[in-house]
Amino acid sequence: MALPYSPKKLFRFFAFVLLAFALLLCIPLFFTSTPPQKPQKPPIQQQQQQQKQQLTPPPQQQQQQQQGQQEQQGNKQQSKPESIPIPHKHVFNEWRWPQFENWLQDSAWSFPIARHHHQTNLRHSSQPLSFIRSLQTYTIQGHDPTALSGLVANKPLVADSNKLDITAIISVHSKQEAIQRINSVLSQSIQPSNIVIVSQTHSSTSIEEYVKELKDPQSASSLLLLSQLSSSSPYSSSSPSSEQQEIQLPPLQYISIDTPEDAPAGSAASAAWLQLLHSVESAWVWAVDTVVPSDELENIYRLMRTSEYEHALVGQRGVLLPANLNKDPATAILCLPDALDLLPRVTQPVDMVQGAWLLKRAWIPYLLADRRPDSLASPVGHFVSQNLLQHANIPTILAPFEPSPLRSSSSVSADQQQETAECLEVKHAFETNTQWQTLLAKRTSPSALDSRQITVRQHHDKHSAVFFADGPEQAIALHPLICRFNQTAHVVVTGHSRGGLGGQALQLAFDHTNCSTSVTIHDLDLEPLDDLALTSAVVWKMTRLIQVIRPQILIHIQNPMDDALAQMASLQHVVAIALPADDVRHVLWIADLSLETLQFWHTIRIQLVVITDRRPHSLSRLLQSSGRAHFLGDKVNLVVHMEQSADRVTKMLVNSFSWHHGEKTIRHRVRKGGLMPAIIESWYPNDNDDYAVLLEDDIEVSPLFYCWSKYAILKYRYEQSNPALYGISLYSPRNLELLPEGRRPFDPALVLEPMHPPRMPYVSQVPCSWGAVYFPEHWREFHDYLTSRIEDLRQEHLLNITVPGSRSDRWKKSWKKYFIELVYLRAYVMLYPNFQHYESFSTNHLEFGTHVKKARLQVVIDNFRVPLMERDTIIDQLPGHRLPAFEGLPVLDLWGRLKTHAMLQDTAAVWHRQVSACARTHGRYDPQDLLCPFPHSRQEIEASLAAAAEAAELKRRLKPVKTKEAVEHIEYVTVYVAPDSEKQQHSLSVEQEIQEQEDYLPKPIDVSDMLSLEEDHGFEDDEMQDLESELDRLNRLYYHVYPLSWYDGAPANPHDRNVYRSDDGLTYY
Repeated sequence: MALPYSPKKLFRFFAFVLLAFALLLCIPLFFTSTPPQKPQKPPIQQQQQQQKQQLTPPPQQQQQQQQGQQEQQGNKQQSKPESIPIPHKHVFNEWRWPQFENWLQDSAWSFPIARHHHQTNLRHSSQPLSFIRSLQTYTIQGHDPTALSGLVANKPLVADSNKLDITAIISVHSKQEAIQRINSVLSQSIQPSNIVIVSQTHSSTSIEEYVKELKDPQSASSLLLLSQLSSSSPYSSSSPSSEQQEIQLPPLQYISIDTPEDAPAGSAASAAWLQLLHSVESAWVWAVDTVVPSDELENIYRLMRTSEYEHALVGQRGVLLPANLNKDPATAILCLPDALDLLPRVTQPVDMVQGAWLLKRAWIPYLLADRRPDSLASPVGHFVSQNLLQHANIPTILAPFEPSPLRSSSSVSADQQQETAECLEVKHAFETNTQWQTLLAKRTSPSALDSRQITVRQHHDKHSAVFFADGPEQAIALHPLICRFNQTAHVVVTGHSRGGLGGQALQLAFDHTNCSTSVTIHDLDLEPLDDLALTSAVVWKMTRLIQVIRPQILIHIQNPMDDALAQMASLQHVVAIALPADDVRHVLWIADLSLETLQFWHTIRIQLVVITDRRPHSLSRLLQSSGRAHFLGDKVNLVVHMEQSADRVTKMLVNSFSWHHGEKTIRHRVRKGGLMPAIIESWYPNDNDDYAVLLEDDIEVSPLFYCWSKYAILKYRYEQSNPALYGISLYSPRNLELLPEGRRPFDPALVLEPMHPPRMPYVSQVPCSWGAVYFPEHWREFHDYLTSRIEDLRQEHLLNITVPGSRSDRWKKSWKKYFIELVYLRAYVMLYPNFQHYESFSTNHLEFGTHVKKARLQVVIDNFRVPLMERDTIIDQLPGHRLPAFEGLPVLDLWGRLKTHAMLQDTAAVWHRQVSACARTHGRYDPQDLLCPFPHSRQEIEASLAAAAEAAELKRRLKPVKTKEAVEHIEYVTVYVAPDSEKQQHSLSVEQEIQEQEDYLPKPIDVSDMLSLEEDHGFEDDEMQDLESELDRLNRLYYHVYPLSWYDGAPANPHDRNVYRSDDGLTYY
């Protein structure tokens, strides 16, 4: 019976099945922590393998780690993608990862870019990274040998020729090396178009004679070489019937070059071939410094012509230096491909390639850019890779091609021995080459593994910041902030030539001050340069560092390089914060904020809004105190709103005042509207990052008011956002103003302690009108709410919104009355400072003009004033030396009673049902749900309108007619003169006529003769009128509680309060 398949075909079929099954069994070995078995190695490689095994944890520890990882993956299966499981936090140790025994436990060798990392800087859109850039940052997996073979197979060589436009430069030191290396170059599967043999002058005689013999086709050396190439080439046909191809040598040239005698062996200074690069005219240069495999040139050439690797220097033998940003001295050099038993066998970045470099002619200018002695003293492979990386952003990539199946096992073993010898040379240079060690110690050339360290850290939400200091003065200014920084920090200095401060000196300073735990110092080591060249050098080197470190924040002292640094940081999607040197001590709270929060540093825009009328002296005090504030290098605009009745002195003051911190804008009303429209219409936010500090002209601010404002905004708006917070108060109140019985003294310590620590900031529902920052969403909502409320009061009076038990219901013309309604119904709160002795960032001088006439009331007025914080003790006084979390802040209602946010919400929800017919909404910043009146009958509406009209008519009749002097009081005096003659009578008539005409002309104002200031009560805020009316009663109450007045020299203790029943029957404390 004939079989459908021949035995030979069946054998091939079963052999294929067995091979596929074996491959399936081998695949899991790649994903386990135990490396696969390798063929027997030479003794040196066995010794290296033993050293690597010492780094591997014990099997019991591995089993525990694997079990913990499996449990962790099981718990987080629903929240994390299966392709990249996040290990338990204890697995990640940032100082252990370069030892490589735990890269599988970290779940991957490369880490795709986390979504949150792209969204950390919300003001910049991150562009997709190229493949080679992703490979540099270990955010994409490289190609394995199978994928590489497919990649290069699809890239054909140049058509109609197997000799390409490649010049091979072979570096030799002896005749024996020349024979071996020339033979390896001529054995390549593709031939270079030209070959140049270069050596040092002292060894040139024998080498030159050998090259001359090769040029003669009839010489013994030439014939021997051709015979060896013909018999040993694995790419020649082995069939006896095929014709042997005639082998022709490409043009040969020999050059001898002098090199420094004291140059370290294997360094760039001793590499004679580097001096020939400028004379090469071919498109490619292949520098050979060892015996290379016969398929290397073709593999590398094809790969570097693909779109994935066309912008990279590619080699088959590479070196990974220890992480330069890592302080663990236990890590050592890894040579590839020998170390690929510890690493995945894929294309990956390396710090240098060895033995052979295939270079594009366009790269040569960048390659020869750095001629410093310490750079030339480094190994030639490191010199080549670092120059291309630093000057052209061309990385070095290792390509782990599999050996050709046509190569013999002896040649593969010889290659392994050669790789081992080259690796030992690099390790020896790493341990003995002091100039190279000094160059690496400056940390301006981050290693390839540094990029993976940064990616691993970011994958575990561990980010960093960079501090830049040009000279010792800037380093001293930044020192306290760096020492307080509790996150990973990199400090970059310009070097010893810029004031004598180098990296080593700064490291010693940090060591002596115990603040070098998480600080890595980078020394740019710049030469003395002019300003323009210095800026260019700093930007160029900082760009390379930032590309590797990938920080979120760059902090530096303001200097002439600010614009260049800001532009560089913007291109790298890094937020640059330029601080004045004198202001650094006032922003130590930066260390308490997350790096994600600090990225909004320039997003925040705070403007000062000043409202003034006819108080030039008060306005001058406010403007001067504002100008002395620490604005931290920010641009802060000033807007001054003058009332219609502002006098000439006020206008002159505003016009002549110089504001150096931003733009100054002046506005003047043409119709007097009073304080409420003056406040409300003074500011309307452009967006949700626009903030305003509202200041009346009798306010004075502390030099630290901006520091407090920005710290609180960053903390509670961008790090911990809560829609209930509507502003930041600069003032610490001493009185409760909304009690029905009137204002009473208030001490937050009596309310907060001992439930909360001393000096604990708190949030209160009461809006502050004596210096405060208001938030944009809430202010826009208040605008809409007030517009509807005023419109209703003018028309139908359908809304019946009140605050039960609040004295603000008596205020008819105060903007705070309506703001209190809004915050009560929304459960909004404002942050208040709580420092010792009511120390504040603003105070009110309560200048009522002629209404405060009694000197004995001055004591009561002083009780409303608070001391300004002149010395920066914000951090020192805060509990824990930082602002607490928003959830931990004490909450006070309108009457100073301790509550919770939930209690405020419940109260607001209950009262909402009493004043509005619509369902309550929250978090939309839309007041429409508050403005829904209950249904009214037609008779009720008409009665309400009639009552309102009758009240308006009565008010119009009773209101006295007021006259107002336009310039100053003018008195007319009539004088009767008896003329002696007609001439005198005519002269007096002419004089009288001229005088009558001058009465209609404007008169100059004499400031000394101006009338004393007296506010028009028709336009005055009735909240202030309410305060004025209580001054006498508060004065009597004060002297009763404190019999020994301050005038008697015995200041009373505000904590020792007695119960007192006043004449009006109310009990005070």
